[in-house]
Amino acid sequence: MQVVRAERWCVELDDAGGKRHDDVWFRVDAQTYAQALNVNEGKKITFTPHAEGC
Repeated sequence: MQVVRAERWCVELDDAGGKRHDDVWFRVDAQTYAQALNVNEGKKITFTPHAEGC
């Protein structure tokens, strides 16, 4: 098996960290990505990112 490129699961958050830091992208695992898909805009989500940026 050969990995051509690693999967990237990314979410964009507004008001990240409660500091009014908008449009911040975070790299997350697939499970967190699926969770974020089901959160309505404006609702709080808490997770531990793999990295900032995407």
